[in-house]
Amino acid sequence: MKLNVSLAAKSLPSLALALLAFAGCEFDRMDSSDATDGGSFWTLEQSVHSVCAPPVVIEGMDVSVYQGNINWDAIKAPGRIKFAYIRNSHGLGTTDTQFARNWAEAKRVGIPRGAYQYFDASGNALAQAQRYMDLVDAQGGYEADDLPPMIDVESTGGASAATIVANVRTWIDYVEGQTNKRPIIYTGSYFWDSNVGSTAFSDYFLWTAHYTSGNCGLTSDAWEKWLIWQYTSSETLPGITVNTVDIDRFAGTEAELLNWAHCGELTGCGETSVQIATNWEPVSGQQADLVGVGSSAGIFDLIVGQRTEGRIVVRNGNQRPATDDMVIGYWLEEPFVDAFTYTIETDRPAFDGVSFVRSDQMDRSDNPPSGAPPNQGFLHLGSVVPGESIRVRFTVDAQLYSFGASDHPDLRAWVKHIADYYGEQDAWDDPVESNGAGTLLRAYSQLDIFAPDEWQFNGGDYDDVEGWSIGAGVSDLAINTVDDALAIKASSDDPQVLSPPWTHIDAATQSKLVIRHRQHGGPRTVQLFWAQDGEAFSESRSIQFDSIGDTNYERLELDLSQNPEWTGVVTSLRLDSWNGGPFTGAPAWYDVDYLELVSVETPIIDEDGDGATSDVDCDDQDGARYPSAEEVCDGIDNDCDEVVDEDNVCSPPDEEVAEELSEELVEDTWETTDDGMGLDALDSGEVDRQRVSPRGSCDCSLSGPRSDSATGLVLGLGLSLLFVLRRRRRGSLS
Repeated sequence: MKLNVSLAAKSLPSLALALLAFAGCEFDRMDSSDATDGGSFWTLEQSVHSVCAPPVVIEGMDVSVYQGNINWDAIKAPGRIKFAYIRNSHGLGTTDTQFARNWAEAKRVGIPRGAYQYFDASGNALAQAQRYMDLVDAQGGYEADDLPPMIDVESTGGASAATIVANVRTWIDYVEGQTNKRPIIYTGSYFWDSNVGSTAFSDYFLWTAHYTSGNCGLTSDAWEKWLIWQYTSSETLPGITVNTVDIDRFAGTEAELLNWAHCGELTGCGETSVQIATNWEPVSGQQADLVGVGSSAGIFDLIVGQRTEGRIVVRNGNQRPATDDMVIGYWLEEPFVDAFTYTIETDRPAFDGVSFVRSDQMDRSDNPPSGAPPNQGFLHLGSVVPGESIRVRFTVDAQLYSFGASDHPDLRAWVKHIADYYGEQDAWDDPVESNGAGTLLRAYSQLDIFAPDEWQFNGGDYDDVEGWSIGAGVSDLAINTVDDALAIKASSDDPQVLSPPWTHIDAATQSKLVIRHRQHGGPRTVQLFWAQDGEAFSESRSIQFDSIGDTNYERLELDLSQNPEWTGVVTSLRLDSWNGGPFTGAPAWYDVDYLELVSVETPIIDEDGDGATSDVDCDDQDGARYPSAEEVCDGIDNDCDEVVDEDNVCSPPDEEVAEELSEELVEDTWETTDDGMGLDALDSGEVDRQRVSPRGSCDCSLSGPRSDSATGLVLGLGLSLLFVLRRRRRGSLS
């Protein structure tokens, strides 16, 4: 409907006030400066229309200091109030003393919140906008779920229409730039059409004020419709005992309210687009690719005892928020690394992938303890808004030498859950029931851990010499990939190779040299030299031992403590592979299968004679199981890399074999995982979901994090015992 009213400014004040109340003016929260413009009431010359509420609305409230000390739990409990706008200031002159408490309490009880400023239309607009932002920032800043800013425009302060338009524009541009949220304008048709009349903001959402018990609200002709309608200022609510309160209708559902908070539109926010990535980050001056050749080229390198950071980054790269509660899984490979601490960070409000700050998701009780996290688990990240990146930083300690003993230990991360988009992926290799991403959301980063006092030379690549380098008299240094040994080719008398620069041996506790070697071309004397930082090699700091030279490997254990010069911290070794007899000019090869320094008390044997001693052999009673052995499909870890039947060694059997295997499964036998047979041998309603070891079958899925099962428990206890017995406690390196 159209309402045209014309009143003299100073005549019939009672009638004027009555008409103002009819039009929607909000007397209960106005002070004297709100109610008058230069000593006169507003001139009402309006052209307005009525916009009725849609079939579905939700209700909220807007509050200020005038509502006193609000009991927010009592507000939340009935479920009527779905959102709340909270005043933080009136122009530059008044800060709302209840803002900080109301802002925090609304979040605590889970009511979506927004902040508003009563705008002084004749004042410094930029300064008011900055004050608005300062007050919000002092409480932690705008968060993803917070509702767009509101500017309350209902007083001219004596300013002209053009000035009001210019000042509102200044305020909106600044606040929108700071929050990345498009503000909403609160005004009444009684004010805007009579005192401003501009359509400059018709592309912004309108919050209209019109008090009535009806279902339609008067709306300025500058807007087609309202998004929020303040329809009463005199409601009583449990939890508010001081004055009445304004109640507002939102033209939409709760889901649309959240969409508006996240992307400024009720619908059409676009699809969620989530990416996940991992990486290792050097700390304490580490060189990320310490060994840049062979199978370790491009792989992050650590030394036993060093600490580093494993990072997981999740980013929502599109317009729609990853609502609900995003959950990610992670796995740090034991026993090679150990998680020490973790931190969850967000790049809000910059959304630049660089400016990360601590996330309040760290305070959640359903996340692991940050000071002692397990090596595998799940992390709750909350809602990830458009453009936001979440970074998880794990502080990780390198615990155990891995090079050649494992296929590059790694950090694995995957998205477990995003509501209505992705999930549930309970483990690294778990199938996903719902996948809006179109691909598995998972990532991994590998590393190699080298030892300062042990070299097994099991890398498997020609260049995997583990940091050893050529000295005098050597023409070639490489890995014999057939025997997994360091091959040294002499080119002149006294050929020498040098240990890597990270050599670090505590002579007091590591006084036994264990070496397995062989000499080609007849018996020779081999000599090992050692030195501390800044020292030169000398005969007094060396030990000699014989090599029989019949091309067969022999294993020696030598007590270096018999030499009085074996003291302190040894930082360099030199191995002279031919220290006897003149060089004839023919190529002479010397192979070292392994070399390590251990405690004299450490028993190191090779009971099964497979060439792998008890400190690296996962079963020293079985000559077919040792590092670098060929993995076969038998349900056993043949190559001692802690992965059973990896690399698809178990091919899915044909139908005849599958039927045979099915007949062999007996009661209480676990069903095989991922064998491709599609059998439900146990009549359990689940196909290919549990482990099994029936005759002729194997488990082909043990390449990732394990579920808690009896088999996993026994395997874990066995590995723990193995590494407890393995050898001495390692020293620490920075």
